[in-house]
Amino acid sequence: MFHKVPSLPDPLMPQDLDLAAFEQLLDTVLSTFNVIPLEDAAMALSNGKVPPRAACITFDDGYPSWIGGVVPALHKRGLHATFYITAGQFYGRPLWHERIINAVLQCKSDELRLNHPALVPLPMTTQQERTAAVLHLERCLKYLTLPARNELLLGMEALTGATPEQVPVMQLADLRAMHALGFGIGAHTDDHPILVCCDDATARREIGQTREELSSLIGGAVNSFAYPNGHPFADFSARHVELVKQAGYTSAVTTQWGVATAVTSTFQIPRFTPWGNKPLNIAWQLGRNLLTQPDCVDE
Repeated sequence: MFHKVPSLPDPLMPQDLDLAAFEQLLDTVLSTFNVIPLEDAAMALSNGKVPPRAACITFDDGYPSWIGGVVPALHKRGLHATFYITAGQFYGRPLWHERIINAVLQCKSDELRLNHPALVPLPMTTQQERTAAVLHLERCLKYLTLPARNELLLGMEALTGATPEQVPVMQLADLRAMHALGFGIGAHTDDHPILVCCDDATARREIGQTREELSSLIGGAVNSFAYPNGHPFADFSARHVELVKQAGYTSAVTTQWGVATAVTSTFQIPRFTPWGNKPLNIAWQLGRNLLTQPDCVDE
């Protein structure tokens, strides 16, 4: 599982793999696994006929840098991937965490004071403080309802002079190009809410409407869903798994570490991100993941 893969390291997001590190990881994956499309893997799980050393590559959210970075890197190696897209950005609503990054970048003062009792003033005088501010704000806003989160984002943008229009978003032409190249397109809601923080109507809309929107945008099927944040119990419940099934998806992925086996639900496929910078470190992380038993909600 991957997210943004910048061409160069981003000081505000030091945890992201840059393109060079990602390509090194791809080469390790290519030498270790039989990479197959996630849709094929889900069908194989259902039939109990998963190929040896099978693995899938997935990405979440939707970033404009993908088309010039990870897509060529995958294509030249003949590797398939499924991209889980947050669709609101195609309707004028950029990714919420990218709005935080943009606001921190635009902030000209030495301190950011938001009108919220749970948010302390955040110092902004050094690069390290701005990096810490981004992480703190993401943690604080993640589990808010969509209206409450957007209210804080608007307040942050008003204080810093930032606007949503400044935030880079994925272009529809790039999404269609990825689909035309044969990559899988999955759904990751419209606005990336934590589903347990949504009322039933909002959760149903974020799960089902996104599938219809993306299918219309690419002119093809969208059969897989990624739960936002993706931790069973903390982020989604059995009710949300049921809504995913009712929406017509044939598979869904979590962010729970571990591997899928014959007893794994195709609606709770675990995922893992190795972050090592050397093949030996990556091998150790992958080995540990093989021994991890993923949690899941009852279905």
